[in-house]
Amino acid sequence: MKEKKILAKFSLNKETETELQEESINEAGETVITKKKVKKIVPNTFVIFKPSRSLREDVEVYQACEYGKALQGGAMSAILLEKRYSQDKGIFTSQELEERQSLYEKLLEKNKLITEIKNSETPDKAKLDSLEKESTDIIIAIQKIESKSQGLFNNSAERIARDRAIIYYSLFLAGKIEDGKTEDFITGKSFEEKRAFLDRLEEDGSEYDIKVLSIFLTAITVWMVSGKLEQQDVDNIIKDIDMVA
Repeated sequence: MKEKKILAKFSLNKETETELQEESINEAGETVITKKKVKKIVPNTFVIFKPSRSLREDVEVYQACEYGKALQGGAMSAILLEKRYSQDKGIFTSQELEERQSLYEKLLEKNKLITEIKNSETPDKAKLDSLEKESTDIIIAIQKIESKSQGLFNNSAERIARDRAIIYYSLFLAGKIEDGKTEDFITGKSFEEKRAFLDRLEEDGSEYDIKVLSIFLTAITVWMVSGKLEQQDVDNIIKDIDMVA
């Protein structure tokens, strides 16, 4: 079988419990076996495979079918949702629109100043750090406002189909390294078998299993949305998940 190419990998420590046996001689000269449980940390390595052309084609067909099913089930397309809310004067209040415009203007100005300082012969590091922090604060404020519009499309037919396509990819791109060899993290030969395994994992899996699965799903979402996945992206995902936990 042809070795699968790898986009990225990550390692997570897992606490396991093993039983050790100790032999000793008692006063009667008899051999006594004492059993005790010992906890130890075992590092596990996981990989995200690069999708093959055939898998991409399968997912494209699957996503198109799921889009049609979502529409038949009553979901609206993103275009219709946007048109509906634009006819209702949009989803933002007049105050939010003014604040949004003001924030974008401030961000443009901050970025202009940052560029000027970086291009100067003697950059003022303290001023640069201050401006970059202000720029970050503005971006966070913008994201809070924009999240209102992003949430609007969470139930669109496109979003439903994309989320299901991400699951499809995850079934075949999630892997692990065992004894130096790469294996599928989600076992099963067919889509149906793998999906059943995933359902059992989500319902009965340990906290560790759920964390691993969350990393896979988030990383594959990043790859699917942006078209690329760097090792740094996966490292950042793990940091974010650890901060929330």
